[in-house]
Amino acid sequence: NANGANLYLQTADLYLGQVENNLQRMRQLAVESNNGGLSAADQTNLDKEYQQLATANKNIETNANYNGNKLFDGSVASTTFQYGQNAATDVTTVTNVNMSTFGTLTGTSVTSAANATAA
Repeated sequence: NANGANLYLQTADLYLGQVENNLQRMRQLAVESNNGGLSAADQTNLDKEYQQLATANKNIETNANYNGNKLFDGSVASTTFQYGQNAATDVTTVTNVNMSTFGTLTGTSVTSAANATAA
């Protein structure tokens, strides 16, 4: 029903908001790590947080779900909701997103200025 579709979209939006926040923080860490004056220990500490955020985003990609249906891993192409009495015409389909199509952060780090620039 329409309420189910609304809850589905709200759930997806919450997860995507967290991904966005993580990516923004990762960018900040990359910019900070690009500072040539940082020690190796400082860059390692920045990278530790960077890797935690990358892992959190990967976990959202693989585990985020609504009522057991994965939202972002590509295993479900779309989800259909019936919002009226006529199952043939009163339906809406929400296309699911495969987050891996946006690229990957696997293998990126901010342990050096060069790595931070590449990240």
